[in-house]
Amino acid sequence: MSYNKTYSEIKTLLKTSERVGKTTMLKIARLAIKETLGDRVEIEDIKWDSKFLDLEADSLDMVELVMFLEECFGIEIADESAGEIVTVGDAIEVIKKAKANKGKKKKINVSKYKKKANPDAPMTAATQARAQADAAAKKTEELEIEIEEALKEEE
Repeated sequence: MSYNKTYSEIKTLLKTSERVGKTTMLKIARLAIKETLGDRVEIEDIKWDSKFLDLEADSLDMVELVMFLEECFGIEIADESAGEIVTVGDAIEVIKKAKANKGKKKKINVSKYKKKANPDAPMTAATQARAQADAAAKKTEELEIEIEEALKEEE
């Protein structure tokens, strides 16, 4: 099959199905997998619990399959989710999850991306030493002012 023909066939299946259930999703998965793996697999050999390794899919095939499914369904599959796909059923579940999350705001854990200062890093140590020196200089200046005021009061 050619890519455009398979894509059109999948889009037609999605449009004409009243409810996209397990059977329809398996048909779509079969078409997408056959398109990705070509002559290395027979469409009848693709079952819900078929493992991609058993279908002789390598990592590049999996990337192509994920990208093809993303295009067909208009979704984005996270790399973490794509890495969890072992069987055809897993792929279908990942698609369902991505469709359910489509359009929802993603919660980003900002603290995950904030750099934590490493106290042993040379720049951090230098910055800390500079801050301590500045604080000490300020304290010395304040004490000198206090001493001068105290001496003025004694006069």
